[in-house]
Amino acid sequence: MNTGHSGGGGTIHANTAADVPARLTALGALAGMGQDAVRLQAASALDVVVHVERLNNGRTVSCIGVLDDSTAGLVVGSALDIYGGAVRAGPAWPRLAERLGLDPGRLDAAGLNAAEQDRRGRAGPAQPQELAAQGDQGRGEE
Repeated sequence: MNTGHSGGGGTIHANTAADVPARLTALGALAGMGQDAVRLQAASALDVVVHVERLNNGRTVSCIGVLDDSTAGLVVGSALDIYGGAVRAGPAWPRLAERLGLDPGRLDAAGLNAAEQDRRGRAGPAQPQELAAQGDQGRGEE
């Protein structure tokens, strides 16, 4: 999992974002790695999981989760759930917002908070790419 530089991406097939730790453990077992070795490697290498769902009209992002190495093992907590174009904050949203340098109060459990909706002219929920782009503003190279 070490690429020698910060940043990267990969693909793993799982039914939900929450299923990713179990899939990683199974793949690690096939490679002769123990559960703790897989957990340590994944916890040090992965920050978020983006779950893409296949629909009748194509593929769409349905969940962005944050990987957490808890006492129960590796867990993916839901940060953003996307359904029907609406973005809803999940329990892991504050951790994702902090990682992206965003104000976690900009998105509450019902989507954009009232102040942000007013600022956007009631344009509707921000798309995940808009939230991520706003997190990149003002940040230097890492």
